[in-house]
Amino acid sequence: MINITELHSLLKYYMAKRQVFNTLKYGKGEKGKLRFNPRPFNVVYEDDSFSYQDFLELRNKYKQKDLIKELEVININIKRLKDEIKLNTPKSSIHKAPYRYIKPIQDTSNKDVLWGVMDIETKKSESGEEVVYAWGIKIDTFEKITISDDVEAIITDLEYITNIYNQERKIVLFLHNLAKFDSFFIIKALSKSNYSIDILKSSQGFINIKTNINNVSISFNDSFLLIPAALRDIAKSFRVKTQKGFFPYDIMNKYGIEYEGEKPEIHNFPNISKEEYDALPEKIILMDLLKEYLLSDLRSLYEILTMFKAEIKEEYNIILTQMITLPQLAFTIWRKKYLDWSTVGLLQRATEEDIRKSYYGGAAEVYRPRCEIGWIYDVNSMYPYAMTKPLPIGHPSIKAYYKYINEIPDGDLFGFYKAEINCQKGVYAPILPRRYEGHLLFATGKWVGWYFSEELKNAFKTGCYEIKILIGYKFKAKEGLLTNFVEEFYKKKKTTDPVKRSIAKLILNSLYGRLGMKPITEYSVFTRDDGISMGNLKDVIDLGEYGNIYTFNNENYAIKSNVAIASAITAYSRMYAFNIINEYTDSIVYHDTDSFVLNKPIDKKYLGNGLGQLKNVVEDENYTFDKDEEYF
Repeated sequence: MINITELHSLLKYYMAKRQVFNTLKYGKGEKGKLRFNPRPFNVVYEDDSFSYQDFLELRNKYKQKDLIKELEVININIKRLKDEIKLNTPKSSIHKAPYRYIKPIQDTSNKDVLWGVMDIETKKSESGEEVVYAWGIKIDTFEKITISDDVEAIITDLEYITNIYNQERKIVLFLHNLAKFDSFFIIKALSKSNYSIDILKSSQGFINIKTNINNVSISFNDSFLLIPAALRDIAKSFRVKTQKGFFPYDIMNKYGIEYEGEKPEIHNFPNISKEEYDALPEKIILMDLLKEYLLSDLRSLYEILTMFKAEIKEEYNIILTQMITLPQLAFTIWRKKYLDWSTVGLLQRATEEDIRKSYYGGAAEVYRPRCEIGWIYDVNSMYPYAMTKPLPIGHPSIKAYYKYINEIPDGDLFGFYKAEINCQKGVYAPILPRRYEGHLLFATGKWVGWYFSEELKNAFKTGCYEIKILIGYKFKAKEGLLTNFVEEFYKKKKTTDPVKRSIAKLILNSLYGRLGMKPITEYSVFTRDDGISMGNLKDVIDLGEYGNIYTFNNENYAIKSNVAIASAITAYSRMYAFNIINEYTDSIVYHDTDSFVLNKPIDKKYLGNGLGQLKNVVEDENYTFDKDEEYF
């Protein structure tokens, strides 16, 4: 049995660590009140001070597992100790940690800037290194193509542009795949010319680079992060006037840019159709073809972004040049048009870290490796459908149960919980995910994990799971939090206008990912010398003679998302999938996040054009696999 005085001291440390309250006051028997100082590791009882060293000694006195379990129960359910501890907390004596919320946007800046597009062409050198051999820039009616293997000459063109547009304070240049490729050549060019380099790095790469040339700020953005698809596919879906061209890279690598001669065979032109190949001249000058190819890429991307930009401005009064990524754009639209005040909380760090453990991806499973005749179904907008379900809002209260799920009233269990799971052996399609050695498994056996409450309830209903709820975070549930957003963009997705349809589809599937975005816990710095402080260093990218990019851990990061909502959405999606799988265990062949293959037709009640309904991939409802074909 833990001594009650010692328990108070340990409890304060635990509560400070969990960030529940900054200050609490307890009344304790005849000995009076125990006042908890808001500073961690310092608890004052009458005139005696309890230090961090005292805490360490007490922690070692008890078994950690038993101590934590008892503290969790006491931390959440103080009433269980009402005979030993009397809670004395008038409202005036409790100072809660300030709760923060995702704020609606009243309006965004209407001020646009000059913008354009840029494309860089590279090839492999004899040493295997990617080297530049051409690039192009288009701003409004200005177009310039440069054939050169001198990366520093890129700066000459940028200086030329800033002299032309010297009345501008800022220029934004979009490159399609800046983050993972072109960024390194931009950085190298700027480094050699001694211009400033500010970089923004994320898990997707270098998503933004800024510099200043001739007192004009230049921002390099990645259009792929706004429209994540191949340029050729985007041009077709937007139906722009200028489509992406074709270029025989293998011929250039073999014979050089000076090649002149017969038109190479069709296999030398990636992604070209026979009709498009036949339209090419029988004799080609590779230099001229390269210029035409670069120019078509620039014009195609410029026309796409012009349409995209106009649609976003007209519908939502948002300037595209202010957006870095598509999830940021979707998030901005939602905050501006749909979000209410004090609805979606910005979680505290400890809470965010726990709930993120419940954020699992989708499943992809093969149940029968062979199928002669199959019916293939796709879900109409799976994740947007899940976004219309009840979602967690506000800030949670921490709850401890240590009870089996069937012992807890259903209304008392909405949120995210750490649970002991026992899945019976022999279950054909286990429905609860677990992480194991870097893999996502759907397995039988026993383990402990964090889950969304509704997924736990759904698993328990199958009769295959024994689930004991330990501790967790209880939220308020809100119907329709994202429904209006989903319904508007789903409706636009059905329009015949190719631009509106393409943009609606992009935005519809991007919001939930932004809500689940990981906190940015690092920052990157470019330097031309080695004299940089190495504290909190995480990574170094050596650019040789051009300099180094240092990435540091950021201990003061801020949380700007809500992983609870994103985790709930992915959980609802898995629930949808596994409910169908368990109904069709005798015929399921394969499934992934939003599609199913069965060896018999599905009930027509699931079919339709509505959100979350299934549609047939093939018109005749039948799809014949090769008899001996295996797929995994």
